[in-house]
Amino acid sequence: MHSLKIISGTVQKRALIFGPSTVPSPTINITIAAMVEPVSVTIRAPSIGLFNNSIILKPGEQHKEYIIDTKVLVINDEEDKLIEISSNDSVAVFGVIGDDGVNANGYSDAVYARPITSCSTQFIVPNYDDPASVSIIAIGTLQAGAWVSIDFPMDIGIVSMRNPIQTVTKLSTVNPIGGSKVPFMPFMPEVVIFSGGYCVNVPIGVPTCGLIWAPVTPNCDLGLVHVVPPIPGRVDPGSYIVRVFATQDGTVVEWWSPATASYITDSINTQQYTEILNPGSGALSVNCSKPCNVVQINIGGSADGTVTGIYFTG
Repeated sequence: MHSLKIISGTVQKRALIFGPSTVPSPTINITIAAMVEPVSVTIRAPSIGLFNNSIILKPGEQHKEYIIDTKVLVINDEEDKLIEISSNDSVAVFGVIGDDGVNANGYSDAVYARPITSCSTQFIVPNYDDPASVSIIAIGTLQAGAWVSIDFPMDIGIVSMRNPIQTVTKLSTVNPIGGSKVPFMPFMPEVVIFSGGYCVNVPIGVPTCGLIWAPVTPNCDLGLVHVVPPIPGRVDPGSYIVRVFATQDGTVVEWWSPATASYITDSINTQQYTEILNPGSGALSVNCSKPCNVVQINIGGSADGTVTGIYFTG
């Protein structure tokens, strides 16, 4: 739902943060794929003693980094859990956290690593609110000295991130935190943000809690027109929803409603969202008068009894 132009031949930095798991020994892996010219890639994960692990990838090649140490999972407020991936050209980076093969009914979730750019300094953080879940925002930096101002609906806080490769996790049992505004002071180092929660809409027949987890797009990379593809097999009303989050006051949102065969408009301000409950079986086009963040949420088994996990993506 978002696009990002990357100039070939420039040094690119990406970062992954993995959220907490509810199974004892989750499987964690990172896939890195080269796209054009041969690429030099360096992986750093200080929390598990991985420093400057360098590889060379030819175009079309993939490298999988398997991690068996749960120390990379964020839990507490301040931890050095960020995984840095640096490359001298374009690569695709994808991370998966799954069950342990024994507790096979545990959830899996997957995330991609966005390039960290000079505009990675201001975000509106989307989330999904479930009264039985715990919401999480994880913030990471590759440079020392970042000052982060977090504006939750329930409080306001300023966090100092002293060390490179540091993450700060904010947990909230008061829902929703969806739409939390996370502005960062000017001229401070760029950050990466992941948002989600665990024990969210546990599907029928699944006794373990699941994790939803996704990277957050910086405000400056958000657009005005978003196309949301349907989820195959999820056509029942309420089986998935779309939320549109405003980054500026007075944002007018317009979309086509198959139910009424007409356009619907709504006006929202910063930190507010409008919800599209029944997007239909076709692609959904969302138009915003100002840059907005659009996320798609598969509700899971609580919607129609189907044994399917919840996830959200933006």
